[in-house]
Amino acid sequence: CQAYLPHRGDGMAAVNQLAARSGFGRAGRLRRRHGLRGRADRSAALTARAVLADPPGTGKSERLSAASPLVLRYDAPMGATLFIGNDGPLQAERPGNGGLRLWTYETEQEAIRECIGLTQGMTNKHAVYNTGFSGAKLVVHAPGGPASMDKKALMECVADKLNHLEGAVYTGCDMNTSFADMEYLDDLCPYVLASLGATVDANVATAHSVFGALTGAMSAHGGLGVAGRTFFVHGTGKVGSSVASQLVAAGAAQVYTYDRLARTADIPGCTNVSDKEDWVAVAAGCDVVCPCSVAWLLTEEIVQRLECSFIIGAANLPFATPEARALAAARGILFVPESVSSAGAVLVDSLERFDRESYVSARPSEVYAFVRHLTSVGAASVVLSSSERSVHPQNIDQGVQNLTDASSREPAAGLRFREWKDATAQQLDTLVVGGGMAGAAAAMEIAKASAPGSRLMMLEARSVAHAFASSYGESRMYRRMYSDEYFSKMQAEALKLWRELEEESGLELLTENGLLFYGETDTGETVEGSVPGAREVMEKLGIEHEYFVGDELASRWPLVPGATDEGVFEKAAGSVHASNACKAMADLAEKAGLDVVEGEKVTDVWKDNGEVCVFTSGGRLLRTKKMVLCAGAWTNDVLASLGVQLDLEVWNMHWGHYKVDPELLEQYPQWFCFRKEEGEGAELDGGLYYGFPAQHKGEAVVKVGVDWCPDTPKFKTKTMGEFCYEPDEHVVRCIDSFLEENWKGFGERIDMKCSPYTMSRDQYFMLDRLPSHPEITVFTGGSGRAFKFAPLIGKLLAEVSLGKEPSFDVAPFSVSRDQAGLSEDAAKAASRCQGEQAA
Repeated sequence: CQAYLPHRGDGMAAVNQLAARSGFGRAGRLRRRHGLRGRADRSAALTARAVLADPPGTGKSERLSAASPLVLRYDAPMGATLFIGNDGPLQAERPGNGGLRLWTYETEQEAIRECIGLTQGMTNKHAVYNTGFSGAKLVVHAPGGPASMDKKALMECVADKLNHLEGAVYTGCDMNTSFADMEYLDDLCPYVLASLGATVDANVATAHSVFGALTGAMSAHGGLGVAGRTFFVHGTGKVGSSVASQLVAAGAAQVYTYDRLARTADIPGCTNVSDKEDWVAVAAGCDVVCPCSVAWLLTEEIVQRLECSFIIGAANLPFATPEARALAAARGILFVPESVSSAGAVLVDSLERFDRESYVSARPSEVYAFVRHLTSVGAASVVLSSSERSVHPQNIDQGVQNLTDASSREPAAGLRFREWKDATAQQLDTLVVGGGMAGAAAAMEIAKASAPGSRLMMLEARSVAHAFASSYGESRMYRRMYSDEYFSKMQAEALKLWRELEEESGLELLTENGLLFYGETDTGETVEGSVPGAREVMEKLGIEHEYFVGDELASRWPLVPGATDEGVFEKAAGSVHASNACKAMADLAEKAGLDVVEGEKVTDVWKDNGEVCVFTSGGRLLRTKKMVLCAGAWTNDVLASLGVQLDLEVWNMHWGHYKVDPELLEQYPQWFCFRKEEGEGAELDGGLYYGFPAQHKGEAVVKVGVDWCPDTPKFKTKTMGEFCYEPDEHVVRCIDSFLEENWKGFGERIDMKCSPYTMSRDQYFMLDRLPSHPEITVFTGGSGRAFKFAPLIGKLLAEVSLGKEPSFDVAPFSVSRDQAGLSEDAAKAASRCQGEQAA
């Protein structure tokens, strides 16, 4: 062993202490038990030679400072070299802790330089949050490349050295060392902290610490948030990919990802720019740059090109030189040191060592929330405590020192988890998840029906009735014209509640346009019924209507009917302003005492002592007695944590706006056309088309859409992660051709959009409690027909969730019916808990 030492009086004492250790203590027994042999087994356990080293790789002549850590050098298998850096006394009372990095350096001096820098960085991380450890780092220089190493032989070598150090140094994963490596290493020595035996992933914890620091610093530095801003994530390994996913979930306007292994940067919701030779050109225009890759990334040349406001990431030693960091400050860029932002793993290590019971029993989401809380508060305090909130390195470093001093007066971070958990979890009586039609309606009705003082919340991932889901827009049809009299009667009840909502909100939400059902009479029953079926129900229920045949249609409206077309017209039908209705219901819920939270996504759900626990993308922990899940196309994503799934498909539906002849503008009705299907697969024409009258006076523009989509995996998906918002050329051509052939006066197409329909197998809704989780009531499977019933759906959800008798028959909406395809698998829930870090 060679020890690289600073010029300080205690340096040789440390070496002598190390060299005097024998192999006959606890470490010796461990080595013999695991069959490890070598110099450390002899009575002169280790001989050490002090080497005075210049700062490696810098080309400078100055010596290591008195504050430099001790670096131990060992020969490793396959010509590699192991360096163990430790900052402070080699002692088990406050051991060093840092990951095991496997890399190839130009020289050993470069490896030593990085070991020293990383060890000092780990000291800062541990001190900033008082983890109970000092800084350490294990660096393996593999001249043949990381992939060439025999990992088992390497872990045996590392175990031998850690066992000899007898608890003075702990390690875990780092670059090119895996969980499997740590499991093997743990079999050989007890000095491994890598989330073994638990479902927490230290890499994901680090990603949460970065996200927490981002939110804390941005909020403190100008009251900014993630939503609507652009980010560049450099490096998409386990940490960087998780950071990118969290940014997407928090509503970032754009997240660019880059990695040398381009495929790892393909992250849902992100733009992979790994094919760009000049990644800096992309990063330059972003609001925030997140270095999550190698050390020394940001040179002066790179920093000179950046126009960002923040540099906050997971990479240790992100700046190539002090001058590069100073330049960033001179350009007005706020850098949060990695000791503050990239502390997730060391915080988890602290919990694992000092409160093992809580560590093993805690849900990963709870641990991640704890980490995110600490770094958010920490980063904010660094920014706020720097003089005049200056971005100058000296001021930021003083802020870090202030945080370090404050943490030193607290118990070790891991010992603070239980108290934080008890104090932080927000207790609710009812939580509504989803701010679309069903969620807003349920929130309104639950707020009305709950006792005064009830703790109520509606949680929406984006905003109420946002444009990426099913409840957005100006128009949804309402009608009693159904082939199924059940839905006709349901609409009658809903209309009463719509009128009450208009009166209570003071808004005009419904417009009576009348509705024409017309087309071929031999289509059979479709998702929207049929012309003959609608006529039959209208007659049976005594609903006022008119009936037209052939040219009678053309004499009334500017359409071109087929020779055998027939039509039914319901004068009392009309349209609902969808977005305004959702917002009105959410506003009324809020006025009644319910808390509306937008911009937070549910990322985990579990049960604990009869309550539903929820973790959000905002780091919020919620405990609720009842949950009403109205997540539409995202329903199965939320339920997956519980091992519950429903048989749902997400259909891609097209709609757009067209200019029309102003002379004919007042003649266009609200209409729905039935044609038989033609073609198949990607070339399918489903034959179901609809249109609305002009929505704005004086504007010769109408909305037209389809109630079908091609029968291919592109258009019918199982999750929103696969959903395509880009209009399909074939479907657009079908709409254009249909209008040209069937209606007079249609002109230029203005736009075309795609929205999701959440379809059940039998096209009936699901509105029910989950049998194995009766605390959770679900609404989903709206199948393109649910909006018209919104207030009634909300009332029924409130009644079912609160244990009251439903005021309308909901038996057809049971989740236990065969067509709902309910599956409940506790094993899957446990598996997802263990694997949730990938999300």
